[in-house]
Amino acid sequence: MITAENLNSTIKQSSGNELNCTTRECVKDNLEYELALLYNMNASVDPCDNFYEFACGNFDNVPADDLQPASHDFANSKPSSYYETYKLMKRQHRVDSPKQLNFVKDFVTSCRNLNRNNNDKYPGIKKDNLVYLFEIISKLGGWPVIDGHEWNSTDFNWADLVYKSNSFGAFSNHFIRLYHSLKKRTRISMHLPNVEFSYKEIENYRNNSIINAYHKYMVDVAKVLGANETLAKIELMESLELELKLINISSNNDVSSKNVDNTKAMSVKEIKDKWPSIEWEKLLTLEMKAQKKFHLSNESIIFIENHHYITELEKLMNETPKRVQANYAAWKTIQPLIKFVESITLHKLWFDYSTIRSPSTAFRNINCFRSLGNLLPDLLLFYYIRHHPIDERVRSYANQIIVDVKKKYLDILNSTNWLDVKTKDKLTTDINSSKVIAVA
Repeated sequence: MITAENLNSTIKQSSGNELNCTTRECVKDNLEYELALLYNMNASVDPCDNFYEFACGNFDNVPADDLQPASHDFANSKPSSYYETYKLMKRQHRVDSPKQLNFVKDFVTSCRNLNRNNNDKYPGIKKDNLVYLFEIISKLGGWPVIDGHEWNSTDFNWADLVYKSNSFGAFSNHFIRLYHSLKKRTRISMHLPNVEFSYKEIENYRNNSIINAYHKYMVDVAKVLGANETLAKIELMESLELELKLINISSNNDVSSKNVDNTKAMSVKEIKDKWPSIEWEKLLTLEMKAQKKFHLSNESIIFIENHHYITELEKLMNETPKRVQANYAAWKTIQPLIKFVESITLHKLWFDYSTIRSPSTAFRNINCFRSLGNLLPDLLLFYYIRHHPIDERVRSYANQIIVDVKKKYLDILNSTNWLDVKTKDKLTTDINSSKVIAVA
């Protein structure tokens, strides 16, 4: 409403208004909010004729590049937030918090127990609990380097393995990285995979000490999980060479040397026709399950970062034995999980490799709050806001907004004629029973 009233004029500060901003941050927030309102308004409509069209008529027509979704960088905006959250957490009892906030406590407690077990500087009996990794490997259909001759390649397909990995929340961006964006326009985009090295790092790789250390790390982990050392050295070298080929075909250096068509947008049907040997149904169906609002059809548009990469990937997968593909994919699935396993042996292997790979960032202990902030930033921010002391005036305003919103929902519901009485009663009960937990 402020923006509507001041559409053609400058906003003036009122000396008697207690809500006026005095800090740069507050002014910036208000300007961003008003800019978002302006983008969505259709100023060509008289608000007296159709206020809703005036206020929101341009909502579906804003160019995607003009939309700047709001975000909050919890760590950078307040450097002391992690420590302050820790202090707040120590004072709170489990019964005082909703279950999602208790999860924050459980995560941090579990992480600290992990650090105590995996760091030999702490006293006590150390565990080598590999059950978690074995469960992951079993869900993937096995790891050939461990299973040996018992591994059956008949039903293996790399797209199916990606599907399995994603279905239980493991990392799966080993061949293609699919990404949803709901912040601008509803879209799925396809990007290059997550790989261990850059293109420059793999030049003359057989003489590269870091790549050799990576191969040794793979072999040592496989041995801990039961693989034969001789077999592991051979098969995981083949797996490493597959990853290096993926790096090569995904590199900008490789693409820029060719005159290729990198037009981004393609329909699902066009994708299936252009790269028929890839099981797109598996890859894209899983993405649809992740976002229920999407409806995938042959006409749905996918944005592809690099057409040339997909062409080369299809060719590479058709030339690579399934056993090599499976060894690579299984390794890339468990690799990010190793440092989170309650095993002092695996942790030492991870730390030794990390020290060689990136000495400046190798730390024996996991930063529990930073890990939580990276994995679940909104939940950590929610915990901080929930328990951090809030100015009573701000609390009062926030509560009043929520009360007004609930009242408006009820007014709309009561004035609706097409709902039956039972449905109205159910919705009314749900609205009235909703709790204010963010500012309580």
